[in-house]
Amino acid sequence: MKDNLRRSVMIITALLVVLMSLFAAPSNARAVNTIYYVNCATGNDSNNGLSPSTAWRTATRANQQTYTAGDQILFARGTVCSGAAFKPVGNGAVGNPVIVADYGTGNLPVIDGVGAHEPAIFLLNVQNYTVRNLDLTQHGQTPQLIESQHGKDQDQNSDEYMRAIVHILGLGPLGVQACGEACTVRNIRLENLKVHDGSWNGIYGGAGYYQLDTNTFGYIDNLVVTGVEAWNNQKSGLDVTSTYTKTIIYGSTNIQVLNSYFHHNGADGAVIGPADHVLMDGNEASYNGQSRNARLGLWTWDSHDTTIQFNNSHHNMTPDNTNQARDGGGFDCDLGSEDCMMQYNWSHDNQGEGFLILTWPIGYGYSRGVSHNIQMRYNISERDAKKLACPITVFGGVLPGVIYNNTIYYEPNRLAGSVMFQAEGGAFCSSIWGKSGNPTVHIYNNIFINNGTVNPSAVSNLVWTDAKGTFFFNNNLWYRVEGGLRFQWSTRTTITTWSGWRAKGFDAQGYNANPLITGAFGGRPNAYLLQAGSPAINHARIVTEALRGMGTRDYFGTVIPQGGAYDIGAAERP
Repeated sequence: MKDNLRRSVMIITALLVVLMSLFAAPSNARAVNTIYYVNCATGNDSNNGLSPSTAWRTATRANQQTYTAGDQILFARGTVCSGAAFKPVGNGAVGNPVIVADYGTGNLPVIDGVGAHEPAIFLLNVQNYTVRNLDLTQHGQTPQLIESQHGKDQDQNSDEYMRAIVHILGLGPLGVQACGEACTVRNIRLENLKVHDGSWNGIYGGAGYYQLDTNTFGYIDNLVVTGVEAWNNQKSGLDVTSTYTKTIIYGSTNIQVLNSYFHHNGADGAVIGPADHVLMDGNEASYNGQSRNARLGLWTWDSHDTTIQFNNSHHNMTPDNTNQARDGGGFDCDLGSEDCMMQYNWSHDNQGEGFLILTWPIGYGYSRGVSHNIQMRYNISERDAKKLACPITVFGGVLPGVIYNNTIYYEPNRLAGSVMFQAEGGAFCSSIWGKSGNPTVHIYNNIFINNGTVNPSAVSNLVWTDAKGTFFFNNNLWYRVEGGLRFQWSTRTTITTWSGWRAKGFDAQGYNANPLITGAFGGRPNAYLLQAGSPAINHARIVTEALRGMGTRDYFGTVIPQGGAYDIGAAERP
């Protein structure tokens, strides 16, 4: 009897467990792929947030939920959420991210972070998020004072408390460098965002705190920024960085910036570094550097495996008008760059260099800062370096730089005795200083055009260099619209004849001739297609010094080579 009773109790208990699990299943299922609604005009934080009619009112309420794979947090279009940032907790899954986006009709929803250090969106140690279709800004944070020479924040620890409008941060505990997934922000996509009027950076990705002596580390992996517009931010439109360690370690990896527009920012349009595996593709950067010296449109530094391609960078500037003015340019593979490629870009009307290649050994126990295998090919530069530097600028001991198949149209604008960086300038420049080291540079298959008739008082150098380094010039085409030649080879040597240039061992297969382009000089990229009789046709060499070879196409997408040999310049004539 007792055995039968015991058996009956066990059966009933088992049935109860099954029934309880069945009743619990809907609750667990709702935790995945749930849509939450936020309406900062008509919502109520006492609502459940599960429908437009029961939407939450504030980001503060949305921050109290823990999100999981497939969840969506949707903000109502036509509304403004002003106050606390949206700071989600919980992770999505690979292929099923948490989505932060919009619903309804009207203008994009506005999230305005208001407070002493308040972002609009804060992604701290989270993974698998997509953020899209939002208008983001902030108020109430005091901007940094600016260190004048290099355009940096005066407080070099500012990243520890300043907040960008979109702030992405991987951060572990003090003193733990191998902090693992808990301090890794992974698989983040920012899509179709408007990011503007920030009191620091527009978008910031920090893998740990930047200063090594802070001893706080973290990681960012697989960050994609696409279709974003970032403007009028006190610092940069976008900045992704990591702890600057004494040996080469990259806390940020797999960073892509695609089809975005960075303009009218106080510092850079977009800057990345240190990072490993970087792609900047299809972006536009203009009118950046409005309040900070030594800033550029699109660039990376101390990064490995970087490709900067199919971008348009123009009208970038520096506010400094003294001999300390630097950069204000278009593109840059800067100090410590490893295997960096700039290709198929259009740079124009920048105050500084169109394309910068630079080395600066850090010292102080840091084994980084020297740039290796820096290449630029099939780019076009127009009217760059009006104020300082040169359309192509090499500084310091780049080992090596390989510059080939570019077309450079330069309008000289500086007088003899100019005190600006690289003095009177030229279509191509190089110089060293202090501990920078001497470069090794290969310059092949380029078209260099000077138009000295625009400002006849300016010095019309084709080359300006202090002659420190090892240079290989060949198969280039040099042309001055006003006639003649001028190569400023050190302060003591000015070369004004083609035979004198060749006597230096340069351009044995080069040309001093009109390139016979199809359009007007300075007439945008299509102007630099080649006429049938151009001396550039079939007269380029095969560049073997380049890490990635000649490639498969020219600036315009034409397959190369045509007619059995490569052409000089950025355009291959079909």
